[in-house]
Amino acid sequence: MSNPQARLLFGSGALFNFAAGLPFLVNGELAGRLLGMAPAPTYGVFERFVGFAIVLFGWMYFMIARDPVTYRPYILAGIVGKLGTVIIAWAALLEGLTNLPFPMLVLGDLVYAILFWRYLRTH
Repeated sequence: MSNPQARLLFGSGALFNFAAGLPFLVNGELAGRLLGMAPAPTYGVFERFVGFAIVLFGWMYFMIARDPVTYRPYILAGIVGKLGTVIIAWAALLEGLTNLPFPMLVLGDLVYAILFWRYLRTH
């Protein structure tokens, strides 16, 4: 029981997460280096966990896109996840653990958090 607005919003959210997470699953070291992130102590393992979590959230958005009524509780989890990502990324910049490209990239998460919240409030 989907609607076109939910399909577009959460479907694009899923694609955004897949695009962000898959590089960390395939080659986390390279993905982190391209974003200016400090190396993790367990290079490779940590990045794979991060990539997996991002892709898992993408799957959750895909499920919402398919049936926003049944998966409505996932929307709040998505908002919290996206806001947490923004906070962590900008804190990492302030701590000198990354450079500007990474926090700028996660501003997309802030946009989605706002759009998800708006959808949740109006549907």
